[in-house]
Amino acid sequence: MSIALPYSPALPGNPCHWTTDKALAFLGALADFGRVSEAARAIGMSRQSAYRLRGRLGERGVFARAWDRALAVRVLEAPVSLSKRNR
Repeated sequence: MSIALPYSPALPGNPCHWTTDKALAFLGALADFGRVSEAARAIGMSRQSAYRLRGRLGERGVFARAWDRALAVRVLEAPVSLSKRNR
């Protein structure tokens, strides 16, 4: 029995290649998980390939800005640490 992950788009073609749908799914997963390795794994790609894609598309490109924003959203939504709650 296979379990469908919420971020794994069922796309035709080579599963080793990045597509627009995979990039969008990755960004959503990155906002949810806050870790590149987990977000990449959730869509069936590697952490290294995600960083290569970011480099290829440019550090000032739309993908890099969306990546940074996804991580910023994750930080803003992170739960308050136990040490802060116990004060």
